[in-house]
Amino acid sequence: MFENATNVVISGGQFIAHSNSRTALNFLMEHAAPSAFHISEERYDAPKCHPDTRVAVLEDILERVEMAAVSTILWLYGAAGAGKSSIAQTLAETCSREGLLIGSFFFFRAAPLRNNAKRLAASLVYQLARSIPSTLTHITACMMEDPAIFQSSFEDQMERLFLQPLCRAYQDSTGLSHHRKLIILDGLDECDSPAIQRSLLTALGKVFQATPMPIVVLVASRPENHISSAFDSPEDFSGIQLLRISLNDDYNADNDIRLFINIKLNHCMRSHPLRKYIPSIWPLPEDVDSIVKKASGQFIIAATIVRYAESTRHKPHERLQRALESFDRFAAEVSDSPFKELDALYMQIFSGVEDLVTVLAIMFLALGLGGCKARYPRTIASRLQLAPGDVEMHISSLASLMKFEGETQPIRIFHATLFEFLSNPARSQSFYIHQAAVHTHFLKNYLRRAFRSEQQILVAVLYRCLDHLQLAEIDEEILDMLAKLPTQIVGYLLENFRAGDQPGPPNWYDESEGFLFALPRLVVLLHQLSRVLATNNPSANPLSWGRSLEAFHAVFRRDLSIFLVDEATHDLLVLAAFLDTSIVAFPPRSLTTRMGVSLSNYNECGKAHPFVKYDSYPFRLPNAPCSDILRDFLLNPEQSRKLYVKQERFAHISLKCLMIITQTSLPRKNVSPTVFHYLDSESNKDVSEDQESYVWAVCCLSSMLRRAPKYIPLIKALESLDIQFRWLEYYPEFVEEAKEAIKLYLETHKSQYKRGFLDGLTQRAHAWLDTIERDNSPLNGGLAN
Repeated sequence: MFENATNVVISGGQFIAHSNSRTALNFLMEHAAPSAFHISEERYDAPKCHPDTRVAVLEDILERVEMAAVSTILWLYGAAGAGKSSIAQTLAETCSREGLLIGSFFFFRAAPLRNNAKRLAASLVYQLARSIPSTLTHITACMMEDPAIFQSSFEDQMERLFLQPLCRAYQDSTGLSHHRKLIILDGLDECDSPAIQRSLLTALGKVFQATPMPIVVLVASRPENHISSAFDSPEDFSGIQLLRISLNDDYNADNDIRLFINIKLNHCMRSHPLRKYIPSIWPLPEDVDSIVKKASGQFIIAATIVRYAESTRHKPHERLQRALESFDRFAAEVSDSPFKELDALYMQIFSGVEDLVTVLAIMFLALGLGGCKARYPRTIASRLQLAPGDVEMHISSLASLMKFEGETQPIRIFHATLFEFLSNPARSQSFYIHQAAVHTHFLKNYLRRAFRSEQQILVAVLYRCLDHLQLAEIDEEILDMLAKLPTQIVGYLLENFRAGDQPGPPNWYDESEGFLFALPRLVVLLHQLSRVLATNNPSANPLSWGRSLEAFHAVFRRDLSIFLVDEATHDLLVLAAFLDTSIVAFPPRSLTTRMGVSLSNYNECGKAHPFVKYDSYPFRLPNAPCSDILRDFLLNPEQSRKLYVKQERFAHISLKCLMIITQTSLPRKNVSPTVFHYLDSESNKDVSEDQESYVWAVCCLSSMLRRAPKYIPLIKALESLDIQFRWLEYYPEFVEEAKEAIKLYLETHKSQYKRGFLDGLTQRAHAWLDTIERDNSPLNGGLAN
């Protein structure tokens, strides 16, 4: 990971190597959502304005961007299907070419990385670094200073990673020569909750009121009340200009829609495989007028009708006539609502589907309903046990709503309104996707497959059951199948859960992962099977999944029993399981030796750790869920028995860490804390074991304090604080770690004590913290002085 790195920083249990700008950009990308960028592959062939349409609104927005003298939030709003995303995409492409665009983020309700704001700041910062390269140095410095920056609030991330680097780059160059000023946020109403949407707007207002040059944020969304009310509250946006653009009759959408229809249908007349059967005069003016009227200013309706008519398996003029005639009939069946025309169109299209059950199951997966997203046809076919080509055949009648580009390419849904239509029974009526019924359908399919499966595939089948078990409607058929499942699942589980990085189940479905990555879900499945059977029909389960789960825990107890040789070795297990770090690793010998673990016990325990591949050094857990399994086991006295970790154990280990920190002689100044053996041995030849244990003790301290209870010896140690914090002078990157560790303990436990009990501790701790914050250097003599 760090082979050619320099300036390696280890802080707060997180590891960042900054050898060059590319490493910093890679770190940013890990926290960003590139699928939300306007140039992303996931959004390939994204909708944009057809040439010569939406000219007036595009020119209006561009003029406001170019003329903005102060930072501005510009709200583009309109009904579903009015063309907001097409306008936003066209603007992003145009402004990118003209050097106006800083970055963009296209929210989408059905995409896990794009339906929330968790990755928004990092995405904008990444694009800032690419569009204005002079900001990258300052962004990198901030990430080195605080590797946990992406755990802070959106406003804090934008303040420190976007605004401050932009201001410093501006000062460094005595005014930037570029003119980039536009940020585009499309589909804000598809992001998380209304409260979060409004808080994002408020945060953007606070951040951009202090920019040295005007920044324009274009926000596109439906006219939701909570967004409108934010724009009605200028007091929350001091120094920010708030503007609105409504996609209403002022921009004459009907003329644009008429132009679009004529261009598309005339092209269809010239290029359609069955063009020789199309009348020479087509489309008729009255047909075009009818489409425009039905669209009611919504481009999506016009575009969907055109795509419906363009089907290569039908004659376009007959297909268009059928769409227009049936549209009115379905519109009469739809109750009055803002989506009446759109719903009528969707109902008319779905009415032509032959195998509705299968098609709705495909839509369930393609749209990611119920958290079961599978966008690739091959994956969908595997989940539904369909033959190759069946997915394409089933959705061929829905070509106006989605795009199929081959078995290995994801199915692309044209518009988010389809997700909303199928999820709302009042709108979709007989085409509503009842999620519980679909989960039940999938669960039964997987359980039936389990009875026909070989041992390895059985594990993979049950792995998929977990997607559906909680949300399915449990009936007698499911209970009967659960009770009769083959017992070899448990045997295979126990036999393979220490298999390291060797693959378990074969790649029978696209998302197949190594066995260890499936293991956490399988353990949860065992728990759920036991609970479902016990709740619904306990007498009908001779197998007793509860006993099977106990067998799994017995293997844990057997393999981990070596950690019971003495107290110090048990502490080693606690550190290995509960250290909070992005790279979960086994503690090094240098630390554990100082904690009293013998070398022979250390080596034997390393081999016994259930989720590590023991070669030499370091030990690693394969993933966080595996770590969670071990933690849950150790904190449950019934499962772990003698291995059970009481809360007081965390306090004992915290004291040991403090002892190591205070008793180690000061390390040689300017020794880089790259002591985790991730660099080659030559780079570490001058790093002593004392220095290595020193840094590890600091990293472990907050993890243990976070879990430590009210414990008198620890309270007294912190109360006296006869700790020589001079080591912070040599390792300034750990100042924040130590501050947060003590702050965390004070905040967590202050309510448990009587008034005045912690006066001495509080005074001394805050005196030290105040000193650090005042002059950024620790007290030379420690708090006791």
